[in-house]
Amino acid sequence: MELDSDSRADPYRTWLSATIFLHLINENEDVKNSAMGLTSGDAESGEEVVTAIQSFSANLISSIQYKLDQRISIAFFMVLCIWLFDNPPAVNDFLNEGSTIQSLVGIVAQSNNPDVIIQGLGAFLLGIIYEFSNDESPVPRYVHLYDHVEDSNSNQVKAPYDIIRNRKGSICIQTWIVKETSLD
Repeated sequence: MELDSDSRADPYRTWLSATIFLHLINENEDVKNSAMGLTSGDAESGEEVVTAIQSFSANLISSIQYKLDQRISIAFFMVLCIWLFDNPPAVNDFLNEGSTIQSLVGIVAQSNNPDVIIQGLGAFLLGIIYEFSNDESPVPRYVHLYDHVEDSNSNQVKAPYDIIRNRKGSICIQTWIVKETSLD
């Protein structure tokens, strides 16, 4: 699905196309797998080959950045949420383009964003991506957050803590304690 000038002018064109596509892939693994094989670009002539998921995600980010009609962005969110849910290979394909995840995090993190629906759908999509990513994912599952906090009762520094998934699947925060020692 290309986001051409006709699609930008008529949000229902994108909305209806996306709705038809998501009904085709919803709960149908064979169709999802077939759709994973769709690409655009010709490697033999030097063009970059882009998968359908990467094309959908690039169109999503473009529709948000250029402030196109919300229905266009919502249409792309709907397709990606249905396609990536419980589909680790699709999530890995999505994560192959690192700038997309950065753009999504940026959209969700904006505190003054008037498009709360877009912001909420971005958070929802990030949750799906986190839930169904795996060890082979191009982007790791855990996030390093550096919070250097000195403990006033000792010479210990609490340094990076990680948000990780434990063996039962629950999210937990792991803190690493670093003891300062002198080399004298």
